[in-house]
Amino acid sequence: MKKIYKVSRVNETNVDIIPYDENACATCSGSCSGCHVVLQAKNPKGFELKPGMTVKANVSTGFQSFCNVIALVLPIMFAVAGFFLAPSLANLFHAELTETFKAFTVILFLFVPALVIFLLTRKRSELVELQITSLISD
Repeated sequence: MKKIYKVSRVNETNVDIIPYDENACATCSGSCSGCHVVLQAKNPKGFELKPGMTVKANVSTGFQSFCNVIALVLPIMFAVAGFFLAPSLANLFHAELTETFKAFTVILFLFVPALVIFLLTRKRSELVELQITSLISD
């Protein structure tokens, strides 16, 4: 995701921002209001913002790091756990322990971290909200 934005509108709770690409915007003959991609961001640091200003925005870096760990490490760990838990699950569900069942449990456990991220972002939407992190002088 691009981290540089132009401020489009400022209101009490949110700031409307438009993704800004210096090369593409330099050749554009329209105004920023003509862009159809408008995002909303929070201003937790209380910057004095005005329309037309260039800012950097990002989601919480702590949550990004958490998601990176979940996306890279946990799927492998869960898949291995699914392989070793397959006999117990087969016994629990009174199913025959076959290679197909083992493969199914590995694939099922592989997607558990994705489900965790999905549920976290739906329950705690503030974790994925853009936040203005700094001002860029033009």
